[in-house]
Amino acid sequence: MVKVVDFKGQNYDKLKKECAHSTELFTDSLFPPGNESLNLNPESSIRLGNNAVEWKRITEICDTPKLYEKTSKCHGMSDGLIGNGWFISAASAMASRHELWGHAIPNHGNEANPVGIYHFHFWRFGNWLDVCVDDYLPTINNKVVSSHSLNESEFWVSLYEKAFAKICGSYGAMEDFNLLDALSDITSGFPQQISIPVLQESDEERIVSSDVIHIKEIMNNTLAEGSLMCCSILVREPSEQSAITESGLVPVHNYVVTATKEIHLDCTGHQSMFKTGEKILLVRLRHPWGSKEWNGPFSEESLEWTRIEIGERNKLGLVFEEDSEFWMPFEDFISKFDLLTICHIKSHSILPSLHKGRPMWHEAVALGAWTRPNHAGGAYSSIGKDAWLHNPQYRLDVSHPKIELILELVQKEQQLHDGTPHYTKVGFNILKVEENREHRIHKVSNPPIITSDYVQGRNVVWKGDLTKGRYVLIPTTHEPHIAAEFMIRLHSDTEIKLSELIDDYPDPFLNCPPFVTKPVAVTQITVVGATGLAECENTFCIVKVEGESLQSEIVYNSREPQWGLQGIFYRKDVCKPVIVECWESKPQHFDRFLGSAVLSGESDNEMISLKKSLVGKGDKRTELHPGEIEVLIATYDDLMAI
Repeated sequence: MVKVVDFKGQNYDKLKKECAHSTELFTDSLFPPGNESLNLNPESSIRLGNNAVEWKRITEICDTPKLYEKTSKCHGMSDGLIGNGWFISAASAMASRHELWGHAIPNHGNEANPVGIYHFHFWRFGNWLDVCVDDYLPTINNKVVSSHSLNESEFWVSLYEKAFAKICGSYGAMEDFNLLDALSDITSGFPQQISIPVLQESDEERIVSSDVIHIKEIMNNTLAEGSLMCCSILVREPSEQSAITESGLVPVHNYVVTATKEIHLDCTGHQSMFKTGEKILLVRLRHPWGSKEWNGPFSEESLEWTRIEIGERNKLGLVFEEDSEFWMPFEDFISKFDLLTICHIKSHSILPSLHKGRPMWHEAVALGAWTRPNHAGGAYSSIGKDAWLHNPQYRLDVSHPKIELILELVQKEQQLHDGTPHYTKVGFNILKVEENREHRIHKVSNPPIITSDYVQGRNVVWKGDLTKGRYVLIPTTHEPHIAAEFMIRLHSDTEIKLSELIDDYPDPFLNCPPFVTKPVAVTQITVVGATGLAECENTFCIVKVEGESLQSEIVYNSREPQWGLQGIFYRKDVCKPVIVECWESKPQHFDRFLGSAVLSGESDNEMISLKKSLVGKGDKRTELHPGEIEVLIATYDDLMAI
């Protein structure tokens, strides 16, 4: 069950009941019908001209208003004179998915509400908000100037945008948001933008390039997983802002990608059973504005459709489900469009019904803050590497050989003195660390393996793979000494653990029973591998330090295994040795001891590389065993040296 919080304490059921009891229509005192709710910038005000905006209830605008028409809620919209076109693209993408629609617009029939109150769901900083609005809309000459349906009796998109404007602060404040923000707020998914590679028309092999194949895979996977996807053409000259291209496409407008389908052309009768003929990938798009469709190959009336029998078209799902939908070949798609905007909807915790029959994804969430003076160190740089570690740090454990991961850093909105939302530039880094690290990092020995983009916006998203091991995630502001709150969200195809690293080192007064000795040194060790082992197949190593132990993964089919095992140990007695043991794994029998290396545990305060011959263990340490082990080891007096 998805938990929903009343926005600013307004409870829809309570307000609706009060209005019905008093026989008065609902008027929202928190977002009143007036200029303070518009709060438009000069550019938007110019579009309105000298005309006075009049706020009218939907029953004053139309004699028979409806929330939505059951057959047309997904298409035929306009962003109006206010001009938040990105919002209607996000709304159109949402409306195409029944499960998303039912959650975003809850408990509403298609008829207008008799007491003039509506409520909608949006996601903000880890919470679903239930936002109530009245049915006053800004108009000029009885025409709605905010986003609206081309069907003059349908008002869902106008009221939905009004609710979004309310949580932003005003219609004018929406101008600081974009399609990525809207898709995230509507679905709670992970937004991501991907540039479509620039292709030369003269390149006859462009469709088989690795970049293009990657885009094709992304699109197919995004639609298969039930996520949302839009695409757009970038404007390179001001004159292109509203110009329709020769192919019928409109720059700036975000089209919704609704399907891809691979087909074989010129297949009739028995041929279609054997998939002969030319193979082609088609992409189906929707233009939320409801007009100006593609006029190239495979447009609605093009001759290319004659190469596919009507029965085969229906069987393959090559249909136009909406008036504003059209198909186009993939090669035309990537040559015409510049940008993909994707909203990954992965977790069953968002909308369980949306993921029925799809693989389960797991979610981990952490809330945190950059605080002055000790936890706002700024971004990683070769000059200030150690200062960068003065940021919050989070341990990330991957227990499977390889996982697919989506990581999102969301910063909490801050308000400027005039109420304008403000975001600082943020990003994050991921480091591979010792397998048993449980305390904060203090010195940088290796650079981050992953560095995100730094974005002056609400969300930073990274999508990729991680292999088995322990990692530390460090979210940062770009500049140091900036305070802000943030949220980290992880989605993975396997269970994943995320926890903040709080302590600098083990403190016996906080974490241990009485009379436990405080550590006096810290040892860092990497067991690189071994050579010249006795006849064996599958080997692993174990590091033993003062009663603690750390075991490597098994390396199969090698007499010269490379384990790369990294460990960190806080020492109470540096006179005791560090022992590394080599073993052969025997699943059906007892594991076989191959030899050990005994290393000095005394403080040397520098990393040294050693190769040690293997010997026996216990009272047989004078016996030599075949093989040699290679390690990197350092012991420091300063507990915050690593």
